[in-house]
Amino acid sequence: MVEFPHSMRVLLVDELDEFCETIDETSSPEAVAEAVVEALESVATQVSGVDAECILADLEESGELEGSLVEALEARFLRGFDYTGESVVAFLERRTEIEWSDEDDNSDTVGDFGGDDLYGLED
Repeated sequence: MVEFPHSMRVLLVDELDEFCETIDETSSPEAVAEAVVEALESVATQVSGVDAECILADLEESGELEGSLVEALEARFLRGFDYTGESVVAFLERRTEIEWSDEDDNSDTVGDFGGDDLYGLED
């Protein structure tokens, strides 16, 4: 499980909503998938201050992906998709073990794996 504060989810949905408004019939699924992962990395780094590559690797390892997250997104987008921030985040939630914590929850599980504050989220 990879856990982030719920505020990150809100920021991610907003950023993806803005991006999704720019998608048209000429947008390639590969380019859209790469942009989604870049947005995820950007928001996660902004919220947690941790290197984006570490976050992406943890998410990819946590899920039931046969390849990279970009490949999973591209495959899904090739089959048709409702491009909204909420639908993209819902897909990420289904394909990885991403969890959103309540900001007021300072329990030992915030961060990741056995109580370590891996993503620097504790006060």
